[in-house]
Amino acid sequence: MTRDEKFAILDSIKLENDFYPVVEQDCREENAALIENMERIFDLRDGRDYTCLFAVADLLADKDKAEAVKDYLLAENSYKKEDVVPPEWEDKLLVSTAMEDNPLFFSMAWNWTCLTEARVSGTASGTGSDTAETGGYVLILKPEDAYEVQYQAAAKAGFAKFGMEHPIGKYGKLGQEGCSDDRLKGLFFYMTLSDEYQEKPVSLNIEFECLADNEIRRVSLDKAAAEKKERIKSKTVKADISKGIRILKVELREK
Repeated sequence: MTRDEKFAILDSIKLENDFYPVVEQDCREENAALIENMERIFDLRDGRDYTCLFAVADLLADKDKAEAVKDYLLAENSYKKEDVVPPEWEDKLLVSTAMEDNPLFFSMAWNWTCLTEARVSGTASGTGSDTAETGGYVLILKPEDAYEVQYQAAAKAGFAKFGMEHPIGKYGKLGQEGCSDDRLKGLFFYMTLSDEYQEKPVSLNIEFECLADNEIRRVSLDKAAAEKKERIKSKTVKADISKGIRILKVELREK
């Protein structure tokens, strides 16, 4: 998705919901910390996170699929609908403002909505937002849904987590650890698996771009056996991550 396409979507949301600049600015001032970390609603810590995700569905999903997206979210996480407070105008304003100000949150919200819509419409076979397969792998993050992860050097030398973990459908969350020191320059990806997939064989192919040199690289993560494992990771790749990375494509295969 291009920058212009993103803001065309956000402008349409504003017009449909009467989110005027003055109320958006008030929202920014009152909720600065929430907006900066809005992607944390995907952790689903409490009913408030569900309320905000319901607002995401109302704003981004096709009108005829929004309720099905919400129902799927509840069913997937065994959460009761009566425990969720339906989003009000102020909740939607907060989510809309966060999508404009927090690029990571917009990317996660857009990908989650597309993925869930595909599932509820029966076009994703329960695995992802695209059913195109290559060698048994299913494309679950398409190039047009690429997202960026900014790098900030850690206080201590060596490898450290950077950026937020990104939801990969029902399978878990994708994260990365890296180092920009000249001696150790590079990164590796890891995936924190959902409870359902901690005992299932699963493999991923990831294509990413380093923003410092625009080089595209590929890595793989593999859980070959069915033994219980909460996290899998790739080999370390030599790369300049000082300006961050862009995740271009994620393919996944259930063995």
